Amino acid sequence: MIDTATAICGLIAVVFGAGWGSTFLFFRQKKRKERASADSAELDIQGKVIDQYEHLLAAKNKEEIELKQERNDARDEARTARSNEAKERDKVTGLFKELSDARVEIEKLRGTLAIIEYNKCEVVRCNRRQPPRIEQADREQ
Repeated sequence: MIDTATAICGLIAVVFGAGWGSTFLFFRQKKRKERASADSAELDIQGKVIDQYEHLLAAKNKEEIELKQERNDARDEARTARSNEAKERDKVTGLFKELSDARVEIEKLRGTLAIIEYNKCEVVRCNRRQPPRIEQADREQ
């Protein structure tokens, strides 16, 4: 039994003497440090990713606000254009009505002018001017 104990002590001395034993004893601690270091690096990377996403989100929000403002400006411009178009349409309609009224007045004046031309006396520089139509009516009777 002493031989077995001696053999075990010898084996333990060889393992610790070569450094394997200390590696085995401190393996968990080293593994924990590495895991903590890896977790820290992962958290740093996640923090950077979050910062990038926040930056992208802020840029998109800013772009969205600008697009909404452009849309609102375009809507206001369209409303103004429609209002101006309606005003111009009313103005053109009024001008067409005036033109139509003027044409009716011109036709009335043309009719009056035709009657006047028909009744116009052809004898010039006399005291007794009579329209030719009246003379023709008297001659026929």
